Amino acid sequence: MAPFGATCVLLFAASQAPLAQPRNVIGGHVVATAVGLAMMATFGNGMWQMAVGVGEVDPIRWTT
Repeated sequence: MAPFGATCVLLFAASQAPLAQPRNVIGGHVVATAVGLAMMATFGNGMWQMAVGVGEVDPIRWTT
């Protein structure tokens, strides 16, 4: 739930910020979901796989 809390703070407190625009908010969640599902489909759903998936989301999200 932390990403949604951070998104709410960003949207309500700094709605004019570039990162608070709909394309960035929705796109970031879509990318994170796609990476998580790809990790789970490829490597399973163990703790190690989840940790690697979370670690891979941010670098991929920042490059898009």
